[in-house]
Amino acid sequence: MNSNKCSCSCCGSDNKKTKKKKCPLCGKLSENVPERTAIKLIKKISKPVEDVHYWLCTNPDCDVSYFTGTKAYKLNDIKTPLDFKTKTKKRYACYCGKMTYEEAIKAMKETGSTSWSVIAKKVLGKLPKCNCAEKNPYGSCCSSNSFLRAVKESGVKASTDKKSLCC
Repeated sequence: MNSNKCSCSCCGSDNKKTKKKKCPLCGKLSENVPERTAIKLIKKISKPVEDVHYWLCTNPDCDVSYFTGTKAYKLNDIKTPLDFKTKTKKRYACYCGKMTYEEAIKAMKETGSTSWSVIAKKVLGKLPKCNCAEKNPYGSCCSSNSFLRAVKESGVKASTDKKSLCC
């Protein structure tokens, strides 16, 4: 497992990466995400009849969340806040457990640990059932994006054990 990708089963394997695509609003390159992720997180959407590729605009200042080749969805069109967007008030370090950055960072400073499982147990009292493929906006494990950003913000020295970052 490399430090940027999770090998756990919760993340699924249907994220067939296609080339990055420019956001139709800001023009920045965006991340391809699994169709099932976008469908679960976009309000008022039905499953398309044909395969549709979805991209996630990762520009913090852009108002677009997801887009396809023909449609763009704004931040208010989705069910969950995007932790990396500047307009987001509630930022999740773990979407499955709804653990906020603030809760995670406080626990990291108290324990000195950056292990996802240690921090999740401390904050939530137990490990949440992982369903990152449908709850995390990237469609991948939080340990490779939102939790990792919370670790960096905490200032706590990150664990060198790469397994400690996986759910």
